[in-house]
Amino acid sequence: MHAYVKSLVVALALALVLPTAAFASTTTGTFSGFVQSIGTDSFILQTKNRYQQTINVSSGTVITMKGKTETFSDIMVGDQMTIKGVWDKTNKNVAAETIIINATKRGWVTGTITGINGTTISLLSKGTTYSVDASNVKTIRRFNASMKVSDMQIGDVLQVQGVIPTSTSITATTIKDLSLQARHGQFDGTVQSVSGSSFALQSNHRGVQTINTNSSTIYKHKGAVVSFSSITAGSSVRVYGVWNNTNSNVTAKLVIIK
Repeated sequence: MHAYVKSLVVALALALVLPTAAFASTTTGTFSGFVQSIGTDSFILQTKNRYQQTINVSSGTVITMKGKTETFSDIMVGDQMTIKGVWDKTNKNVAAETIIINATKRGWVTGTITGINGTTISLLSKGTTYSVDASNVKTIRRFNASMKVSDMQIGDVLQVQGVIPTSTSITATTIKDLSLQARHGQFDGTVQSVSGSSFALQSNHRGVQTINTNSSTIYKHKGAVVSFSSITAGSSVRVYGVWNNTNSNVTAKLVIIK
């Protein structure tokens, strides 16, 4: 009996002095996969063998690509990478110590929009149609003014920057619409015809332009605010707005009836 009690006491004593790490759910590990989404100081990694893991990045995390030091802001959705750090297997997250970005296919693709479905854009470039994921992307017009994906039109010429994980799929980080101008936004001419909320303008210098209006468009005549109904065939007008030079149309911000 005394031997049993003695053994029990020893076992309890060992349990008290053993490091808590021996019973913890954390361990050092290596993870490979691609970036699915990016947060403020973390990102979701779709791993090959351990499903999705939240990768937490701190000031002490060393990030490199091709031997060069990178920063958290250099990480892109779609990047292939290898991560070493402390894995909390219970909560499925990793405190990253080192991140090696393996992505090699980064760059620009220039092409023409053939289709738009929400934030997915079909882009034809040099005979190849790419599927462009524009769900997490910076969009700018030709002269770097901001815009939205909904401003794009079929036929527009785009420059798309991002990670190209396959031959026909691009996860975009920046899209520049070369067809949408931030300048040359003034058009003078005569209204040829009116249809719905648009009208055809025979401009003085750029041929016939389709003028598209919306709920934000302002109409003025002799300094007074008027409505779209004041525009009729034969009216002499001046239009200010965003010009799509590929499709010869203008999204009007202001229409002045002379």
